[in-house]
Amino acid sequence: MPSIRLKFIMSGAGTSRHPGATVEFTVDDSLTGGQLRDHIRSQWPEAYADVQIDRKKINIIHSAQVLEDGRMLRDYGLGNQDPPVTLHLMLQPLAVEAVPEKENPKVDRSCPCTIL
Repeated sequence: MPSIRLKFIMSGAGTSRHPGATVEFTVDDSLTGGQLRDHIRSQWPEAYADVQIDRKKINIIHSAQVLEDGRMLRDYGLGNQDPPVTLHLMLQPLAVEAVPEKENPKVDRSCPCTIL
């Protein structure tokens, strides 16, 4: 299977210490977007350990498209470009479940006031 050399430009949550930083991986073109995310997590460079990739949602963007979990890299035509192929690695914090607000019987919630 053909391999592709990918260069990721990092941005998003936790990357402020590394402005414009890049990470490169060589992967098989038959990987899906989901498998590529798993590969990135498992092969994350020690130089960027402070980014804590395991606690982030990873969006991989190429040509204004977010790579989908089920589609192969070759479906995006990545193997047809000169290496390394540049993609954007957008990191976002994982969603935290909302904690239900405790009911306080002393608070009047019927007031239509807006605090500016």
